[in-house]
Amino acid sequence: MRECIKEDLSLYRDTRRILGGCLRAALANDMLGFIGRADVDIMQEAKDIARFIECSIPPEARGSYEKVRAWEDGGNRAGKRRY
Repeated sequence: MRECIKEDLSLYRDTRRILGGCLRAALANDMLGFIGRADVDIMQEAKDIARFIECSIPPEARGSYEKVRAWEDGGNRAGKRRY
């Protein structure tokens, strides 16, 4: 997996950085969204991306768009965005 992808996912985990596109879809376990947004290079790394998410991203930060949004919001129940 390219270092820039690993860095983006690590920043999401460590700083709750908001990601977009195919990585956000992968975090949300949205396979069709991931495939629809991924370029050829990302598709070739899909298995490594999935493995990194499974092994390195906490369960409360992945699995659905609701969990991803809650992680990005820092668990803010009011749903206020950081930006």
